[in-house]
Parts: sequence; structure tokens; C-alpha cells
Amino acid sequence: MENHKQVPLVRYPDGTPSVLRPRTDYSKLHFYQKSDVLVQLTKSFCERFLPKWGDRTVDQMVQSSRSIKQNC
Repeated sequence: MENHKQVPLVRYPDGTPSVLRPRTDYSKLHFYQKSDVLVQLTKSFCERFLPKWGDRTVDQMVQSSRSIKQNC
């Protein structure tokens, strides 16, 4: 006989059972926290070392660092 692990049944406020697992808070995930640090570092680097106007590089760097958070 197979040994199955029992998962506690989650219920909605009205009492009906849910077959889905509980929602995960993405802001507590390790990768998300690290990607947030990368966004902050990229913005700081761009503000300090790159020109504010006339250079598309700054915008591309900030957008690409932001996409890390959106894709994790």
C-alpha cells in the first residue's frame, strides 16, 4: 500500500474547500529579494556614473533590471 502525505485542506471564507494550494507571497521569495537589490544597485550606478540626458543606455539598464523582478 502506498504511503501518501496528507495536505491540510484549505477552505474559503464561506466554508467551501479549495483544491488549490495556498497563495505564496512573492515578496518573501529569496530570488525576488535578490532581484530587488539588483534593481536598486542598477539605479544607483546609473545615477552616479552615467549621464542623465541623451543616453538610451541608462533607460535600457533600468528596464532590464526591472524585468528581472517581473520574470522571477
